[in-house]
Amino acid sequence: MSAITSSAKSRFLISITVWRLVLHEMIRRILPKGSSFDNLTQDDVNLMMNHINSYKRKKLNDRSPYEAFSFYYGEVLLHQLGCSMVTAGNIILKPKLLKK
Repeated sequence: MSAITSSAKSRFLISITVWRLVLHEMIRRILPKGSSFDNLTQDDVNLMMNHINSYKRKKLNDRSPYEAFSFYYGEVLLHQLGCSMVTAGNIILKPKLLKK
């Protein structure tokens, strides 16, 4: 018998689904539907994710995913992963973020 109840599994799956929808919406703010991903470099993806992960969320008690991860796992690991914090005033969640 599983130690995890079906109710707990449902809540977990719903949480993952909501998280994926929010992430998709934020990516689409920067890369609107119809945009090509073909010319994106790893640096472009890193830049985009740094901006998205620096954006504060109510679900995280008004902390950003970057801040929440840093709290649990430390800033050093974030830097080893190539992540960096973008200050609130510099976050861009629009197509102009990736304009060269």
